[in-house]
Amino acid sequence: VSNNHYVLLFNCKCPKLFQTHSILADRYTYCKRSLLFFGILIQCITPLHTIIFMIYFDTESDSESFPFLFVDNCFIEEKNLMNIQEQIEQNIITAIKGGLGEALVEKLFRKKILISGGAGFLGSWFCKVAIAHGAEVLCVDPLVASTKANIKNLIEHPNFTFVNQSIETVDLPQRPADMVVHMASIASPPLYQQLPKTTYSAGVKGTERLLEYCSNHNSTFLFTSTSEVYGNPADDDIPTSEDCASRVHSYGVRACYDISKMTGETLCYMYKDEVDSRIARIFNTYGPGIDTKSTSQYGRALIKFIVQALHNAPITIYGTGQQTRSFCYITDQLVGLYKLLLVDNVDGPVNIGNDNEITILELAQTIKEVAQSDSEIELDAQPAYDLTHDPNRRCPDLRKAGKIFDYTPQVPLEYGLKETIEWTRANELAVV
Repeated sequence: VSNNHYVLLFNCKCPKLFQTHSILADRYTYCKRSLLFFGILIQCITPLHTIIFMIYFDTESDSESFPFLFVDNCFIEEKNLMNIQEQIEQNIITAIKGGLGEALVEKLFRKKILISGGAGFLGSWFCKVAIAHGAEVLCVDPLVASTKANIKNLIEHPNFTFVNQSIETVDLPQRPADMVVHMASIASPPLYQQLPKTTYSAGVKGTERLLEYCSNHNSTFLFTSTSEVYGNPADDDIPTSEDCASRVHSYGVRACYDISKMTGETLCYMYKDEVDSRIARIFNTYGPGIDTKSTSQYGRALIKFIVQALHNAPITIYGTGQQTRSFCYITDQLVGLYKLLLVDNVDGPVNIGNDNEITILELAQTIKEVAQSDSEIELDAQPAYDLTHDPNRRCPDLRKAGKIFDYTPQVPLEYGLKETIEWTRANELAVV
């Protein structure tokens, strides 16, 4: 196809051919363009879909003109399917910079940061933000619960170093790190139930080793703990504050993860006279980069629902769907984590998340609507892992974070889902 030829590909089950794509909306107006269409109708291999290929010529070529690929109700630039992801990534980094402000961003410039678990979903975004603002990053990750694809655009960067090894065994750098961020963990119930010793070791042995390193080098330490340390709080403790008594089971399928994080917090307390430690209790976080190959299998409801919706497959809910969670978009989570790391005078654990509580059924319905999917929602699906001690409700009390560093989540669920769905859709097409 030459420079002035374009291709449209769409699923005939999605009738709104000219629906606006959010990122590209301000870059074209079809009603003002003179187009000549030629259509060829063919039957796809699968009997459920008919594909129409349409070639047209833009007779009003200008600086706003560029080719599109349209698949399942989504416009994508033909030259490079990844352009959507690159735009979303830039939007995320820009939003985080704005949320932090220039004074905190300047604190990252030329700082040396050691990040364990830096190839995971959350860790890779932390790396990208640090690199974007002039830091030097050493990323250590054994790729047990992560993928190198998350950091592929960083590998050749002169300020980024990746070591494929566990934090418990890696040779720590002789040059002192200014900051150490411990994200290495297996947060997925199905996977940590398969690898309980690995999960526990990262949270306990890894934490102690990094605290000892920080003590020796005067490094600031950020420990990413979890809302799971609260266990299954009573309704009177929702939203849940940092001083809520834990209701965690020390003997059971979730203990390897929950107790490892609790022990990590205890270790931070034990080293409090030697190390400036910051503890983030992270609530459910989502966003672009939760990929369909290495993360959806981990029982994360949100990305599983998105993938099912994009394929018009049944959206499967474990139980009645009345259990609740509160979902924090990646920009809000990273603004909170970076503020916690960079501000002065922080003591004790701090909740970081979004305090908009939603049922899992409502989440499924919202994803179906945003994705414009034909999926059916199925309740009481059979999980592939043990749900014993799974919490009924999750919602953070964010007053402490608001008081310490003026933290308020900004991104509505619908917007975050839209960005995540667009990223995931492009991922799916790139694989095809």
